Amino acid sequence: MKPEKICQYLILFSLLLISCDRSKTLFQPNGTNWLQKGDAEWKITDKEIIGSLVRGTGFIMTKDTYEDFELELEFNPDETINSGIFIRCKDYALSYTDCYEINIWDQHPEQKDRTGAIVSRATPLAQVQTLNKWNTYRIRCEKTIFKLGSMVFWYRILRTMI
Repeated sequence: MKPEKICQYLILFSLLLISCDRSKTLFQPNGTNWLQKGDAEWKITDKEIIGSLVRGTGFIMTKDTYEDFELELEFNPDETINSGIFIRCKDYALSYTDCYEINIWDQHPEQKDRTGAIVSRATPLAQVQTLNKWNTYRIRCEKTIFKLGSMVFWYRILRTMI
């Protein structure tokens, strides 16, 4: 009998929210300000968030909501990763129609929705190869403007959801 492969990946090295000239760490070990949903197991240390998954899906999400902010994070995906950062969600559920999903998935079958895309809303400005190396996202939300900085490029789109 062949043992099942456990996919273990490093999601974020540091996840900081910068708002009104202050920074705040969103996920802390033993913190109570976040929710865990789905099949993944999450380990949070002072510097990283690691998700482990045999099959299925899973996510972690802050309990708090944020209006104007800048989110900065680093990620190091491997070829098994289908991940992303969801912002401006209407509820404690993930949906690219009820949230903005900034994708982390170089091998997406629809390359218009690959890493750097805002799924079903904006295609990447450049096709950046992110596998097996550290990458940075910088996401800024100001009133009705949403910007995504990934590597060296920025997106600027009008916010379509409230």
